[in-house]
Amino acid sequence: MNSMTSWEIVDAERTDLLWDQVCEQSEAATFFHTKTWADVIARTFPQWIAEPMVRKFSDGNIMVLPLMRRKGIVRHYYESLPPGVYGGPLFLKAPSEYQTQRTLAALNEFPSIIVCGNPFAEMNFDDAHRREMHTHILDLRIGSDGIEKRFRKGHRANISVASRKGVEITIASKPAEVDSYFDVYRNSLARWGETATGFYPKRLFHNLFQVADNGQKIKLWLAKYNGQVVAGAWIFYHGGHAVYWHGAMYADYMHCHPVHLMLSDAIKAACEDGFRWFDFNPSGGLQGVEHFKRGFGAECRAFAGYRRLGPIGKAYRAKRYFKEAVLRTCPV
Repeated sequence: MNSMTSWEIVDAERTDLLWDQVCEQSEAATFFHTKTWADVIARTFPQWIAEPMVRKFSDGNIMVLPLMRRKGIVRHYYESLPPGVYGGPLFLKAPSEYQTQRTLAALNEFPSIIVCGNPFAEMNFDDAHRREMHTHILDLRIGSDGIEKRFRKGHRANISVASRKGVEITIASKPAEVDSYFDVYRNSLARWGETATGFYPKRLFHNLFQVADNGQKIKLWLAKYNGQVVAGAWIFYHGGHAVYWHGAMYADYMHCHPVHLMLSDAIKAACEDGFRWFDFNPSGGLQGVEHFKRGFGAECRAFAGYRRLGPIGKAYRAKRYFKEAVLRTCPV
């Protein structure tokens, strides 16, 4: 057989090894594609279990579709990857047209599946199930000086204000600082009101902090004013990709502009550490948030996701939306 006609299912005992291998070698992989992220989600939300699809083509190429399955009555519901972060297939090497098409066709095997997409590995999903998305990214190859020159004038002024007021930027190094971040997050939720989404529990942040790669692939950046944590940002690192996943700020300290200084330092650090991209992550269509991100010189990058839901999947999504929009609880 040849690569144009065959692929094989990988034995379960080899799945995790190949998952890690492809994530390490694929330039399109982000932290969200890794087993580390899936393990954190499963530890935090036991109703989710990692079930990646791993296939090996007869030319030696390997495809990994990181997936998590919802247990219980919706056991045939899958996401790549929850909760609403980048997913989609990765390849050990550039796929042939046949390999891409075979992978896309495999999505039809799932009764209900959502693929959130990946701005660094565009897939030609069919129009019936395609969902348009976008994020804002910085190409760090121009260097930290070039990046800073692209900051909006108002952003540069706010960064200067934060520095003059003595805002200090650090990386969290102890669990108590995670608790402080969560207090900031709760304050932000109250300020965001009806526009708030997510409602993540404290245990998710602590589980992230306890990962062995904390401080390397996972960093909780903190902004402190007079010794108090007033803002924070979780930034994940993998390959050439740094992504700003989650952030919050105390409303009473907006005049100090801690987030401007914190993100400026994080961007410069990613540049100096040799990362190719700084990704601000999708903004849920919030125009004010997107305007803020563009102030750092970030450019919009479009990509696509995939959604195909059967009756049970649709019922589960409706329940999840109700929990978030009406009950104001964590929908994951």
